[in-house]
Amino acid sequence: KEAERPNSSAEMAATKEVVALRARAAAVEEEKRRLEREKADLEENAAQQIKQRAAEAAKMRKKLERQQKAHAKETQKLSDELYAAQLELFQANMTINQSGGIPVMLDRFVINNPAGFELKFGSLDNFRSGLSGFLGDPPPAHGEVLATIMAEHCERADSSTIFEVANYGTITASCIEFFFVV
Repeated sequence: KEAERPNSSAEMAATKEVVALRARAAAVEEEKRRLEREKADLEENAAQQIKQRAAEAAKMRKKLERQQKAHAKETQKLSDELYAAQLELFQANMTINQSGGIPVMLDRFVINNPAGFELKFGSLDNFRSGLSGFLGDPPPAHGEVLATIMAEHCERADSSTIFEVANYGTITASCIEFFFVV
């Protein structure tokens, strides 16, 4: 009997261990099923959110397309109105001038025209200097405005030439004016 008892106690311990392992395995299986359900729920929620966002995006796309069509119609309407106004102006300009019988558009090419236009030819230097000779240098790059204004007022040949300001009668030079204002 003694030999059976240790066996029996060993068997009991083994049986308890097996029961505990089975209980643990059942708990693990239950946790696995719970996690799988949770995963399925999360996937379903994600799929619903994707569908919802896709529907919202489609709705916004349609709204944007409607706005673009309305804008295109408005642009076309304005374009048509502008074209009609230009055509009317062109036709008015092409009417025969009552005094000379010359279309108004061509008036400026006639020496004594009622519109008062006069063509003048410049010198060869005017031709070679181009528009910058008439209009001056191009505008300075962004950020160089103050340096350019200072150069124009203080570094030119006439920067120290004295002149009288017409509105107040102040006598000054462009260099002094620059430093007073800035």
